[in-house]
Amino acid sequence: MTARPTSLPMNPRFYAGMRRMWRQGLHPFFRVRIEGDEHVPRSGPVIIASNHIHRMDPWPIVVAVPRRVHFVVAADHLRKRGWSSVVRRCGVIPVRRDGTDLPGLMAALRVLRSGETIGIYPEGDLSEGYALHRARAGVAYLAALSGAPVVPCATWGIEALDHPRRFFQGRRPRVVVRFGPPLRLALPPRSERSQRFEEETDRIMCAIAALLPERYRGAYRGPRGATPAPGAPR
Repeated sequence: MTARPTSLPMNPRFYAGMRRMWRQGLHPFFRVRIEGDEHVPRSGPVIIASNHIHRMDPWPIVVAVPRRVHFVVAADHLRKRGWSSVVRRCGVIPVRRDGTDLPGLMAALRVLRSGETIGIYPEGDLSEGYALHRARAGVAYLAALSGAPVVPCATWGIEALDHPRRFFQGRRPRVVVRFGPPLRLALPPRSERSQRFEEETDRIMCAIAALLPERYRGAYRGPRGATPAPGAPR
């Protein structure tokens, strides 16, 4: 049995070409709005933590982030014909869906320690009904061990691809990518890590939820959810 790679090298020219293609391809079909990109550090390690509502929503983030992003992806994506050849050349970090994948997390940690950018979906899978569900603690683990800031990111609108009739109604659907201020996590004592990582993951998810319209906040709406920032969308 062939061992699963813990990370795949990025082809910078291919990544730049895909970014250019998506930038040019989105605008004829969507009204694209990017907000808060000044919150993304231009150098040094950084984690972009986003909601995940559609299989295509990494691409608006690729367009919006002015740096190359190594996305953490489910390992089974590498077995899909056609799609796999694209994903493999974009410097992804494959992880298993079931439970904590220590080799995958360590690969992501190495990328961060080399000063690069990680894109991660803390929920671990697509949001059911486009709304947030409870997240896993891997993002807090990475942030605390690497010292990298976590930039919360909210994206929505690309799910219009699931409803192609909208493209024939005379107005382009809107895609929004919105970034919030970076969060920094301290490394807690080993005996407290499990609880603290869960708490910090909730803090990250609440920051993402506060950037989203209310209908997308899901499990992070209400008493345990986000307190919307002034002017936050509804």
